[in-house]
Amino acid sequence: SSIYSNYHYGGTSFRIGDGTSYYDFPHNFVMSDIWTHLVIIYNGSNWYAYQDGVQTATKSESFTIHTGTTYTYIGVIANTDTLSPYYFNGLIDEVRIYNYARTEEQIGQDYNFGLSTHFK
Repeated sequence: SSIYSNYHYGGTSFRIGDGTSYYDFPHNFVMSDIWTHLVIIYNGSNWYAYQDGVQTATKSESFTIHTGTTYTYIGVIANTDTLSPYYFNGLIDEVRIYNYARTEEQIGQDYNFGLSTHFK
């Protein structure tokens, strides 16, 4: 799995794969010099994208998420072509990964109120 910048789509993409096949969920989430609250949800049959608490995209696509011992990459595509990796060009903060699909209400609460606990 990867979150990275993909200039073929003209913006930021989310990629998830099982080691042999991949699914890209492209969407131009991030604008230059503006903090963006980004949420990607997959419920087993549909993808949902939220930007700053508002649903901005939906895609119907079934995909088997690999649950083995592979790595999840944030900020770079998991690419075997080391000559042309796709790196996220920006800052990433407060990454959260859940083992269930968050509701629209939960996403709105996270966006409006932020973390309830701050770690040092």
